[in-house]
Amino acid sequence: ALLQARPSALQATLTVPGAGQHFRVLQVTSDDTATLEGLLARTSDRHTAGVQFADDVRLDRYALPIRLLPAQPVEVALEWTILRTQPFIPADSFYVHLVDASGTTAMLDAPFLPPNLWRQGERVWTFGALSDAGQGDATRDVLIGLYKLKGTDASEGVIPIPATDGSGHAITELRQGPYVVHAATVASADGPVLKADFAPGIALVSANVPTVGAAGASLAVTLRWQATSTSPPRYTVFLHLLDQRGTLQAQQDIEPDTGAFPSSSWLLHELVDDRHALKLPPNIAPGEYRLVLGVYPTGQPGQPRSLTWPEGIRIEATGSGA
Repeated sequence: ALLQARPSALQATLTVPGAGQHFRVLQVTSDDTATLEGLLARTSDRHTAGVQFADDVRLDRYALPIRLLPAQPVEVALEWTILRTQPFIPADSFYVHLVDASGTTAMLDAPFLPPNLWRQGERVWTFGALSDAGQGDATRDVLIGLYKLKGTDASEGVIPIPATDGSGHAITELRQGPYVVHAATVASADGPVLKADFAPGIALVSANVPTVGAAGASLAVTLRWQATSTSPPRYTVFLHLLDQRGTLQAQQDIEPDTGAFPSSSWLLHELVDDRHALKLPPNIAPGEYRLVLGVYPTGQPGQPRSLTWPEGIRIEATGSGA
């Protein structure tokens, strides 16, 4: 139906080789944007890449959700611009891998319409599906690259195609993240929200802050956040413990859930329990302190949103705290 609607605007081939669907789109012009949006309707979260492989191919964009649900396949799309093909693009395949600290958790290696069949001047959209086999909630990085086979298949080894990023720096592959694997926790908040407009896209629903601490121990603070928009900004959460003169005595700056659940991956109305352990110096003086808690856009500590917890915290000597 797509080709019948605009046969002169683009050509396409479609196949279903197992898990994923792959489209090839040729001779795309700016007039075809709406048509391409239809092809991409089942993907989300477009990311600019700007990575050039040798002098042959540029990966312009890719689409991959930053939030992946456990045990559910996720579709990915990549947009390539073919710069030259003479004598031919020296690559047998492209790949998209998800990796965590222990290794690869999902792989898409695409033999359909291999790069050595792409033609100069084309824009090629490639689609596929990733099924993440990692354990539990965690973060992933995405790796995207091109390679040439050493033999007849990948089991005999591969030769990566050299690449440069958007700044001209040499890289072996595009690596970006984090992409979050986390079960959905959409629920309604119990009781009134503590601060509905804490920062753009998020609300502070509640906070559990101890009233007593001990020198050298940790203060266990639990914050409950709620996303008030789709894909809120990525925030770093900070806890600052101040003495009566306003001098900083202890602090922690970290993304939610010890960095494993960035706010940019939260679903609309999702409730997120964010647990912190604020380490107190062993030589902190006993006395009354106050806690300032807040967020700032990750990487931009000069733009904080915060509040001072209304109840003071009494710090006792080592071993005397509750």
